[in-house]
Amino acid sequence: MGDRVSISFVNEHGEDESVALFDHWGGREFADLASKYALENKQEDEPCFMMVGFIRSLPKDRLVYLGKTHRDGDNSDNGHFQINIKTGVASKYVDKTPRPEPEKSVIMHGLVLVAYQTVLKGRLELERVQRQLEKELEAAEAEVK
Repeated sequence: MGDRVSISFVNEHGEDESVALFDHWGGREFADLASKYALENKQEDEPCFMMVGFIRSLPKDRLVYLGKTHRDGDNSDNGHFQINIKTGVASKYVDKTPRPEPEKSVIMHGLVLVAYQTVLKGRLELERVQRQLEKELEAAEAEVK
């Protein structure tokens, strides 16, 4: 059960692609959310940076994980969507290559979980730094008054 899907961001000509982001419950709406994010952030011209920003924009309780490609996770319900970072168009990717062997897939899931934990730790560190900067700004403003 689920509404599994994966997305990645691609540049205008489809030559450069970010890692894949998988969502167990996101469905087609997850691809639409990524499209909307791309449209709102057109100034970004690197797919990998677009992905980082998109992950940061997700709610903290959203359970997603990363894979190097669309084949490194489970997107069996809805497939994989490539989001053009300039147009926001979500194109369903049709994979004509066979999936990797199960043993390799299990190893990749472990690596993906480690990558997700790393991203989460980075997100928490950014929030800690942001809170610290806000406190320092408030103190500086209070000093000026």
